[in-house]
Amino acid sequence: MTTKTMTAPIGATPTFSLNHLSSHATLTWMLRFFVSALFLGRAWQFLRWDAPLRTLFWKQAWMETPVLWLTGMSWEQYVTSPTTDWLLQAATRGMGVIMLVCGILCWTISGKKRWHGFAMMLGALVLAFTFALYFLGKSYQIGMGIEHALQGAAPLFLAAWLARDGFSKRALNALYLATALTFIGHGLYAFGFHPQPGNFVSMTMRCLPLTESGARTLLIGAGILDFVAAAALLVPRLRGIALGYMVLWGFLTALARAVAYFQFDALLPWLDGWLHQTVYRLVHGGLPLVALLLWLRERRDA
Repeated sequence: MTTKTMTAPIGATPTFSLNHLSSHATLTWMLRFFVSALFLGRAWQFLRWDAPLRTLFWKQAWMETPVLWLTGMSWEQYVTSPTTDWLLQAATRGMGVIMLVCGILCWTISGKKRWHGFAMMLGALVLAFTFALYFLGKSYQIGMGIEHALQGAAPLFLAAWLARDGFSKRALNALYLATALTFIGHGLYAFGFHPQPGNFVSMTMRCLPLTESGARTLLIGAGILDFVAAAALLVPRLRGIALGYMVLWGFLTALARAVAYFQFDALLPWLDGWLHQTVYRLVHGGLPLVALLLWLRERRDA
């Protein structure tokens, strides 16, 4: 007696089930893609635009004495010197090159060579330094201090996944924590604990038919949901709902940058100035998506 093998009809549309989406190969691809997008988006920022280095190197209270001791220049000479400006720009471009190399390496590294992990660690350190400068520039606002937790840790999550062919329990809990911190940080601005950023309001009004007061009210509601989702993420029974919201809101807030400022008659300036801001924020929805698929797989296999 022979057993017939069922095959899909020629030309049939392929279907994607949880088994496909939560397979090890698919999750590995997702992690590589989202971390690479983070690095490449930041590479465009540093190579084409700027990094917040002046936040530190033009901070007179911290730098005036070292500058005088090392160079003999007065503060006025230092901040107006073309050499100073050139060095800051060179350092910014150097950071961009590191981001570019790390973005490419995301597709080739494995967990078998130690230097691969060091490369991701170097990328994470450059990102952490950048985010510390943003934190400094915002006068130590707690929201800015934690909002970039997911971006800063993303390269380390990729390295950890590749090193162990999956996440350990500790790494998965660290992913939950970084995701919660990112959404709490975003929520502190949306809710108004810190002053609501003007670009939040502007993007909301550009994407939706709302007045300024309506946009601000919507952001307050979104901030509350961010806090609720972050808290629910720590409760195992509510984790799936929390991650589902974070996937949706993470991708929407990333895409808002590209959608709000899109102009067909100014396509090149839009590509140059706005698209990369969406690209490096895709990780805000991408890593919660990986976590959600792992959660669903665990529930299926239980």
